[in-house]
Amino acid sequence: MPEVQSKPSQSPIVFNGLKDVEWRIGVTTSSSEAAQVGQTFVQVKMNVETGIPTSSGSAADSSANSSQTVQVEMTIPKFYAFLSEMEKVKASLAMFK
Repeated sequence: MPEVQSKPSQSPIVFNGLKDVEWRIGVTTSSSEAAQVGQTFVQVKMNVETGIPTSSGSAADSSANSSQTVQVEMTIPKFYAFLSEMEKVKASLAMFK
């Protein structure tokens, strides 16, 4: 199962499926540290299926599985590395179809 880690100090989140991804680019305009001002970043919000059935359904019914939102903020180079890994996963999954 894929793992996503939103912060190094948190444990990985294991999930069964990726339902939705949203992302946006930002620029730090104000900070207590002058070196951070003007730095670009990417915020990624993923809605993942946890595989844990809700009380209304069984584990076999994927529509009844609960979901969780995971938010991650990363630098532009880390975003490109993440995107590259996601493209590799997509290509690997396409081989099974």
